[in-house]
Amino acid sequence: MKNRKVITFIAYLWCFAILGSYSVWNFGSRFITPVNQPISQPESGVEYEKVVISSASGTELHGWLFPGNVDMPVIAVFHGIGSNKGKMLPRVKLLSEAGYTVVVVDFSAHGESIAEKITFGKQEAQDVDATIKYIRSRFAESKIGVIGISMGGAATLLSESKRDIDALIIEGVYAKFIYAVRNRMALKLGILEPAITPLMVVQLEPRAGARLDELQPITQIKEYQGALYVLGGKDDMKTKEKETLSFYKEANEPKQLWIVDGAKHEDLYNFDSQKYSENVLRFFQRFLLNEEISEK
Repeated sequence: MKNRKVITFIAYLWCFAILGSYSVWNFGSRFITPVNQPISQPESGVEYEKVVISSASGTELHGWLFPGNVDMPVIAVFHGIGSNKGKMLPRVKLLSEAGYTVVVVDFSAHGESIAEKITFGKQEAQDVDATIKYIRSRFAESKIGVIGISMGGAATLLSESKRDIDALIIEGVYAKFIYAVRNRMALKLGILEPAITPLMVVQLEPRAGARLDELQPITQIKEYQGALYVLGGKDDMKTKEKETLSFYKEANEPKQLWIVDGAKHEDLYNFDSQKYSENVLRFFQRFLLNEEISEK
């Protein structure tokens, strides 16, 4: 009888372990699985052209180019994980109305850019490189600005082409990928986070092809020599305020900081479109157009 109880207990443990492993594996799949989908075209009457850019990641990046005024700078907008170029259209409109040429693309495994997996910034950095190279090939003498949102900002800092960017805005960017995992697991699982985070992280290299030491944008911030504007939500629990502040602290001059009161890990344009528009346009006016901006 005693042996039977021991065997039953061990069997239950094995079942629990198998079920738990499957659950963690399945949970990890949610983050790397492609989010490809057709993207609705910009509204009728808007001048734009479709572009396809070959990335070293192996992906054909599908994007749009919105022509601006002659001799104006070009600004690329890079979306976050799970998003796509269509969701960047409010920012495109803001920048286009100010006269800038704007380029938006779907990252690998997002929108219309077909790929096998999301890599949290590794292959997406190659997508940034390809996009900046494309812009430079068409607008050789133009200054280049970038807005990088969450993973889009991480990918920009991890890219080789950051040296070619004159003015960069990063929004809600993780300092190190391990922090991003911990923060999200803590939100979902509470006190179980310390037990689950290692099981998530161990999947990173075999499934996403990236190592933790390759996903540390904070270590690259000193390499960026252009103007930087660091944005983050005061109540963001996925990219905490201290991470946002660390980018500002470590960055070279010139730099600016905006901690958005009341904002979580969300679209900061949607959260406060008026203030966002004012701050972003003033930043680009100052550092792309070299216009003197009086402080309010």
